[in-house]
Amino acid sequence: KSWDDACFFVDFSKDDVPRKFRGGFFCDKSVWNPKGLPWDEVPEKEHPFIVVENPPFGHDEWTHVVMTFSNINTGEKNGSIKLYMNGELKSSMEGREQTFTWDTEKAWIKIGYNLIGWFDELAFFDRELSSEEIGELHRRSEDLSSGFGK
Repeated sequence: KSWDDACFFVDFSKDDVPRKFRGGFFCDKSVWNPKGLPWDEVPEKEHPFIVVENPPFGHDEWTHVVMTFSNINTGEKNGSIKLYMNGELKSSMEGREQTFTWDTEKAWIKIGYNLIGWFDELAFFDRELSSEEIGELHRRSEDLSSGFGK
């Protein structure tokens, strides 16, 4: 698999000033790019990115980022991806098929790949969190090991 086939990530655009914050949610390449076009030929509106212009990042404060997804692997165009920053919904991608074919024995997580900055916590939940729960996560002072949601 490659960076554009069954993966998700967050990053910053490279050519924009100021840079945009992006949530990349690339389902199986054969689903999001069925014609097999080179990246530069895929129309921008078909790029599987959630984009936040003027994201709330700064040198003197933390920024809380959450991505949620639902209706994955249904085979229908009902997938929902949401990107929250500091407890607020900033962008979403709705109404696309989101089929992911992963071999969980070979799946891996990269943290901080090309990151310039600090990273504090990473958590995965076995369900989509509600906007209220995401707001609670943003407001809490304890780390996640203290038992969120228990």
